[in-house]
Amino acid sequence: MPGDLKYLDVNGDYQINDADRVIIGNGSPKGWGGFFNNFRYKNFELLVELQYSYGNDVLNQMHHSGEDRVSIANSFKTVLDAYDPAKGNANTMVATIRDTRAGYVTNVDTRWIEDGSFIRGKNLLLGYNFAKSLTQKMHLNRLRLYVSVQNFFLSTKFRGNDPEVTTYGNAFAQGQTFFDYPKPTVYLFGINVAL
Repeated sequence: MPGDLKYLDVNGDYQINDADRVIIGNGSPKGWGGFFNNFRYKNFELLVELQYSYGNDVLNQMHHSGEDRVSIANSFKTVLDAYDPAKGNANTMVATIRDTRAGYVTNVDTRWIEDGSFIRGKNLLLGYNFAKSLTQKMHLNRLRLYVSVQNFFLSTKFRGNDPEVTTYGNAFAQGQTFFDYPKPTVYLFGINVAL
């Protein structure tokens, strides 16, 4: 019907079924790694750790319940752009909104596949080491104060919470996400004392 999602009839038999399934993404990155550096100036130290990954796809299944309207639930704002010629939305990737009992075919499709490449600020630490002259007066071998933040930024084109997480523990489900929690930003303050 007008406004329904249109699927490609891959084998040309005029039916949309399992024979039309194709590989539409790869959850394994082409490359990943990190940059780590420790800077020192007098009694100060700065530790910076960045992490990156590129060339993998993520199956963002949040679009299934957030956009495809298969159940009564909260929606993404993009459903406001659903197919509706009366509103001028005739050329859109979001299916028309109907009563959920009308039945939708909502197969996994290429619209759910997103680039999972990212660069993340993994760790940032600023520390101060007190001078030996002061620590000896306090009968200490070492005294250090530090503050740090983990996961302090994430740069990605992925529209979900976090391209690095996965919902499922199955090895074959790598790169699939369904309303995962993002990695938290963690702030720490600490004191290192050596007697």
